[in-house]
Amino acid sequence: MLRTAPLRATRLLVVALASITAVALPVGSARSAAAATSGTAAATARPVVVLYGDSIAVQTAPALRERLGDAYDVQVRAFPGAALCDYLHQIDQDLQRYAPAMVLLDFGGNTFTPCTRVDGSIATAEQRLARYDADAQAVADRLAPLGIPLVLVGMPPEADAATAPAALQPLWDQVAARNRDLGRDVSSFDAGTAVAGPGGSWADRLPCLPDEGPAQGCEGGTIRVRADDGHHFCPARSNPFTGVCSTWSSGGRRYADAIARFVTDHLGGAPFGAMRATSPARAQVQVSGWAIDPLGGGSPIYVRAEVDGTPTAVGALAATPVPAVRATYRSEGASHGFDLSLDVARGHHTVCVTAFPVDGPPTAQLGCQELTVR
Repeated sequence: MLRTAPLRATRLLVVALASITAVALPVGSARSAAAATSGTAAATARPVVVLYGDSIAVQTAPALRERLGDAYDVQVRAFPGAALCDYLHQIDQDLQRYAPAMVLLDFGGNTFTPCTRVDGSIATAEQRLARYDADAQAVADRLAPLGIPLVLVGMPPEADAATAPAALQPLWDQVAARNRDLGRDVSSFDAGTAVAGPGGSWADRLPCLPDEGPAQGCEGGTIRVRADDGHHFCPARSNPFTGVCSTWSSGGRRYADAIARFVTDHLGGAPFGAMRATSPARAQVQVSGWAIDPLGGGSPIYVRAEVDGTPTAVGALAATPVPAVRATYRSEGASHGFDLSLDVARGHHTVCVTAFPVDGPPTAQLGCQELTVR
């Protein structure tokens, strides 16, 4: 989001935006993920999540991709100064191309580009809200028949709230409520609170997170979370098109983390993986596989075996190296494999494996397999 811009800069912005949106803004490529372990393979098409936005979304994109990892295919359509109406045609194209699992709109309410003008003039405050209301509703109308969830993401607080344009959060709340009354999956999520001070106020510094030390800029127990301009996240220089910050961006990571948790919670952000059961010897079952918590930051998680619907006392930390998993889910690290040995009575049984995420529920069943134990 840009707060002010001279006329020449605005014209350059329009030209740049038009040229980039024509070929799609910074995106990754859709691809299928496959992983194998102990002679068994599991292949899945990753759920596609598409983020549309302005400069805040640009600075959020790197951390969001990292946070959601390879469990989700994160497509980003974002450009500094962009408005929601700039992406309506792109959204139509993306719906045909990806059939996304979720669409995120992360806009602060820019009115620089031609689509926001009213009779050739910059929109008034009332016209600005009316335009974003109409555009958000248009997106909701397009997604509803397809059953695709829409999330209206709230912006971080402004340092100079008195002169900044009115926040869209109240409008997002209204749009979400209006569509929920129609039975649609539309949410308003105020991710900005992740970088806010007491009472939702603007904050330049916040208490350091557990993994933030002097190398990340933690001093005296606090760390910078906002940029010098009072609007963005990166406390140093950042690439305006890729969003990559030249130093640790605690604010960008916190904001992205809040969005990522909402996405995974809404889409069922439980652990995932694969399992295979064999009976290599009399009255024995060997269960092998792998498990990843998409919100666990690559940390190993605990898995437990069940036989015929009854949990056993046999479990382990999924922490052994599995090269095929590492090759597919690179951001999650290499060590997510497990091997469990069970003493099981002879006969026909159903063996399942449940994975437990790092931070608690929801658990997930990695799979079940029927086999005969001799």
